[in-house]
Amino acid sequence: MPNYALLLAHDERPTATTLWPTEPGLPGAVCEGWAEWFNHSPLLFSLLMGDARHLPEPVPCSLYQDADSLSALAAPMTQVQARWAWLKHLLGAAPGNWPAALAQQWQAIDHTITTSQRQWLLLDCATLCPHDLGTPEFAAFLQAQRDQCLLWDCSASSLPQALQSLKQHPDHQLGWWNPAVVARTATIKHADSDDWPSWLADAYEERYYAAWEEEIDAYQVMPRLHPRTGQPCRTEDEREHWPVGLVTPYGRWLLAPQAGAGGAGGAGDGGDGDGASHLLDGSGAIDRDLFRESAAMGPLVGVLLEGLLTFNDAQFQTNLHWLYPILTGLIVAGGIELRVLVRNVFDQRIAPLIRGAAPPPSPTPTPTPAAAAAK
Repeated sequence: MPNYALLLAHDERPTATTLWPTEPGLPGAVCEGWAEWFNHSPLLFSLLMGDARHLPEPVPCSLYQDADSLSALAAPMTQVQARWAWLKHLLGAAPGNWPAALAQQWQAIDHTITTSQRQWLLLDCATLCPHDLGTPEFAAFLQAQRDQCLLWDCSASSLPQALQSLKQHPDHQLGWWNPAVVARTATIKHADSDDWPSWLADAYEERYYAAWEEEIDAYQVMPRLHPRTGQPCRTEDEREHWPVGLVTPYGRWLLAPQAGAGGAGGAGDGGDGDGASHLLDGSGAIDRDLFRESAAMGPLVGVLLEGLLTFNDAQFQTNLHWLYPILTGLIVAGGIELRVLVRNVFDQRIAPLIRGAAPPPSPTPTPTPAAAAAK
C-alpha cells in the first residue's frame, strides 16, 4: 500500500464512530471524496485545512483499527471555502502561466470546493508517518502537520512565501482530485481481470498474469490496441515492447500507456522517445519532484530509468548533479532488471560525459629543497 494524504468531506464532525462510504455518489451519502496524493501532503491540502488564525482540529478517525486515537485533522467547511476564496482572489480563476491541463484542473477544484454542501473537511495523512497511532512520535507528526498552517495568514494581501510553490510548481502541490478517492476509506484490493469494470476491461488487459503492484495498489496493464497504430498485439516479441500503464482500481492513472512507457525490452516503443515525456515539466526540463516521488515507488523505477536513456545530452548533463545520488543509490537495487538498467544509464549516459570531459590539469610539482636553494 502506498503512503498517501487524503481529503474527505463529510456532513458531521469526524469522530471515532463516523461512517465512511467506500463508493462515490451513493444515494443519501453523507461523505464525498475530494483528492489524494502519494508520499507527501500537497501544499493545497494544508492550506485548505487551516491558517494562522484558524488551525485545524486533531480528530480520531474510524477508518483505523485504533479508532479512538487522534489520527487526522478536520476543519469546518465554511473556513475551508473562505481560504479557497482568498487563494483564488490572489491567483485568479486560473493562473495565466499554467498549461491548459492544469488550468482546467484548477477550475475543477474550484467547482468541487465552492459547490460542496458538506460541513467538515478531513485530512487523513496517517500513512505518511512511520509510527503507530497513539505513540508520542505520531502525536508529534500530527502536530507538525497542524503547525504548518501557522506559516500563512489568509487575511494577507499577497501570497506568503510559504505558499509560492502553489503558483510555481502546481503539478505536485494540488493533488489528484476525483470523487473516486473515497475508495481509500476501505482496503484497495486486486480483482481478477474477469471482474474489472468496463472502463478498464474493454480497453486494457493485464501485462502478465495477476499483474498487481502491491506497493502502489495498481494494476500493470497494456492497451488491447496500440495507442499509435491502433493494431492489436500479435506476438510475444511485440508484447515485450508494448506500452505499459499503471492504474488503480478506482481509475487513477499513475502512468498512462499513451505516455509511451515500454515493457521490459526498452524505453518507449522504439519510436521518438515519448518514454521520457511523463518526466518532463512544461518547459521540457526534468521534473525533479515527480522523479523523486516516482522513484520512491518501486514499480515505477524501471520506467524512470528507461526514460533517462531517452533524454538528450543537454537534458541529462544539466540535471546530473541531483540525479547522480539517486542513481548511485539504485546500484544496490534488489532486482537484477533494475541493476541492468542502472548499468545501462551509467554506460550509455554517464560514461560518454566522462570520456568527453577535458582531462584535469597536471599538478604543479612541489620544488625540492635543493631546487629551491638553487633559485
